[in-house]
Amino acid sequence: MSEASATPRIVGGLFEAFHAVPDPVAAIRYWQSFGYRVGADARLDAADAKKLYGVNLGLRSIRLQHQDADHGLVRLMVWDGAVGAGLGARPVRGLGTRWTGQKTLNMTRLHDHAEAAQGLGEDTWIVPPFFVGFTPRDKLAPFAQAIPGVREMVALRALTRQVFIEFVGWALPQYGRVDPNCLFQTSQFTHQCLMIQDDSKKSLAFYDDVLGLVRLNDSTSAYRPGVGPNRIFDLVEGEAFHATDFDDPRATNAPAERRSGRLKIIRLEEGRAAPDWRDLSRPGHLGYTGNSIRVNDLDGMRELVRGAGATAVTAATADEFGQRAFSFDSPDGYFWTAIEA
Repeated sequence: MSEASATPRIVGGLFEAFHAVPDPVAAIRYWQSFGYRVGADARLDAADAKKLYGVNLGLRSIRLQHQDADHGLVRLMVWDGAVGAGLGARPVRGLGTRWTGQKTLNMTRLHDHAEAAQGLGEDTWIVPPFFVGFTPRDKLAPFAQAIPGVREMVALRALTRQVFIEFVGWALPQYGRVDPNCLFQTSQFTHQCLMIQDDSKKSLAFYDDVLGLVRLNDSTSAYRPGVGPNRIFDLVEGEAFHATDFDDPRATNAPAERRSGRLKIIRLEEGRAAPDWRDLSRPGHLGYTGNSIRVNDLDGMRELVRGAGATAVTAATADEFGQRAFSFDSPDGYFWTAIEA
């Protein structure tokens, strides 16, 4: 047995985010504003779509590339016939909720467009830009020295669930590459996010011990009045949220080696219930419904995930692009597709 077969592992970081849409022309135009362009375009008949995605409808999929990125791509999925409405603009707090993250150089323009969409009556949930600085309060010197940090903004809409980040006064050179020529001056997806509620933290081990991502950060943030993340995660006094980053296996904690393609899991504590929307966060619904990874030993990975608590594990079969793939629900209830690299 080869070394690759002995240790099936993910290749790179997260490959694609699946977005089901009713109108591919409008969706392509939208994503072009974020630097994406049309790549492969293929179909799957209803019988084969049922085998891989559990949906007995014909499917057309369009892969959207971003510059020369080999991760953080968009897969537009156009189902033949009616599908469910999906997560829509539901707020972030909830099991099954997903969102994507992108680096931007133009947060103000993004906020202007999100507010304009909301003003036109579009179903849009916004958390306006907020700044998280890295300098302790007793070391701040406003107007005298730089204040490095991160600016963030949330825009959840009927078919897209996006968070935008802007690095201020520092850089991670391999964490996404911005296309300066697109309307919103954004990178490919730097991270793809999901939410769980698991005080035992056992479900987290699936992503590093089984898939082979690298766990590089595990932080806790308690509720503080007036802080942006409190609104994003709807925290109340006494609550906290926990963020765990699972990175490309080539990444390290050194700034020059941090890489995009990250899976970010937000873990809520179990004391206060969160709504369960996992049935809306999978193929057969509109919007953001799945993630894909590439692996070096598809059959070996399939056996690994079956033995590690994954459910609804399909047989390995050809996907719409002619690549061998299988799908599964991770132990925390999220839909994934693994593709042979």
